Amino acid sequence: MFRRSLLIFVVLLLAITVIAACGGAKEEPTPVPPTEAPAAAPTDTPVPEPTDTPEPEPTAVPEEEEGVKR
Repeated sequence: MFRRSLLIFVVLLLAITVIAACGGAKEEPTPVPPTEAPAAAPTDTPVPEPTDTPEPEPTAVPEEEEGVKR
């Protein structure tokens, strides 16, 4: 009796493994929508031309004088 139960178990396990390996039902996969954002629309604003002039140095903030409240 034990051998018969073991044989049934092994046959069922083998059948499940074969079905899983073959992919089961042959249904067409649902297409996935693209996740990329659409490209930005062109605008009429011109792109500023790069210049060779250096950027101005940031101005130093004067230190506060003692006793002066703002």
